[in-house]
Amino acid sequence: MATPSPGSACPACGAPLTPGAKFCPSCGAPVPSPTTGSAPTVRPVTGAVTSPASPGGVDIRERVDQDRGALKRLQLLVPGFRAYRQAEDVRAADAMLRLQVADLLVRAMQQVDTLRSQMTRDVVLDGLTTLGGLRSELQRLEGEVRHAEQGYTGISPALRITPEMLDRLYERDYRFIASGQGVLSALPAVQAAVGSRDGQRINAAVDAFRAQLKDLENVFAQRIQGVEGILH
Repeated sequence: MATPSPGSACPACGAPLTPGAKFCPSCGAPVPSPTTGSAPTVRPVTGAVTSPASPGGVDIRERVDQDRGALKRLQLLVPGFRAYRQAEDVRAADAMLRLQVADLLVRAMQQVDTLRSQMTRDVVLDGLTTLGGLRSELQRLEGEVRHAEQGYTGISPALRITPEMLDRLYERDYRFIASGQGVLSALPAVQAAVGSRDGQRINAAVDAFRAQLKDLENVFAQRIQGVEGILH
């Protein structure tokens, strides 16, 4: 066995090296040749490997995790919702989300009808007309959401959806569904006001409900613009 030359040691762990060895017999680190300079220091892996950063300085894997987070939130609200991979996925998701929100609005209409029947039976006339107007607004928005023109014409088959586009799509989709659920969640306050038989309280509760309905309408309009802006 050859004797290591003086000063010949592994640059990674300091173990003595056999002359001419290409790898350290102790830690396995590569041994530099006289013409390649010093070998890079080999450090033990103590945690997760860091992904290379993008030119903007954002860790690529962290960005993917963020996208997945938005998608997971959507999937909790909408079982069966798929990730966007191509234009057809966006079309299918659009239909799925619109129909789900439209169904939420139908449920809200049914509850309003029940409240109106209760008010008529109990001869609570204050707020009855206001509730009738609310029912008409729900029906109008439900029709717009359910039968919205998708307008996805002239889509390029080579459509590429970037991570930035995914961020915007998933966040808009989540807001759309969450706002639709917010409409349904706002009805118990109206029901409590009807139970009080106080016309002013009923009108105030209906106004608050209308604000939630307006939010859904605005979110829906923004989502249409966002989807069409990406696909065209």
